[in-house]
Amino acid sequence: MIVLRDDQLRRMRRLGISPSIQVTFVDTGWLRDLRRVFDVDELDELFGRWRELVDEQRLRSMGSTDTPFGEGPNLRPTTVMDALVQATTKKARPDDRVPAWMRDQRLTLGQALRLLTTGGAYGVFAEDDLGMLASGMLADLVVLSEDPHEVPRIELERIDVLMVFVGGGLEVCAPAVSALCP
Repeated sequence: MIVLRDDQLRRMRRLGISPSIQVTFVDTGWLRDLRRVFDVDELDELFGRWRELVDEQRLRSMGSTDTPFGEGPNLRPTTVMDALVQATTKKARPDDRVPAWMRDQRLTLGQALRLLTTGGAYGVFAEDDLGMLASGMLADLVVLSEDPHEVPRIELERIDVLMVFVGGGLEVCAPAVSALCP
């Protein structure tokens, strides 16, 4: 859902449609092209209305990314941390100035993480097995080098993945923590 009119949002509410939000879309890297085609009012009313969708209680939003396949004309490889930067800052580059219509639609870190975890599990009808750490759930877990809640949003990409557990088993162990890995 990149472009969404008010009447479409009302219809989604009425039908109980769960929007899928690709959190890497609609950041400042899109501005030049968008401004060539649309006026400011259209941008404000139509594009990247992630916050409105997530805040809507009647909709169960789910998140996705194009990670690791890339973005842009050269398919620059991306990471989940890159997706979190885009979702929470709307900045393609650290020094970018974000227009008001984009700032208003930024997600909190908690919202973005929920979209990509519990929201994603709901989207594939696996919310009883995936999406959170809880008794009886499949134990997929990523161990990060820093707490994303303690890092400035624009710097989330500096966080490294140290370990990845899938189904309770260790699948990835970074050299920096190899002494901790079996």
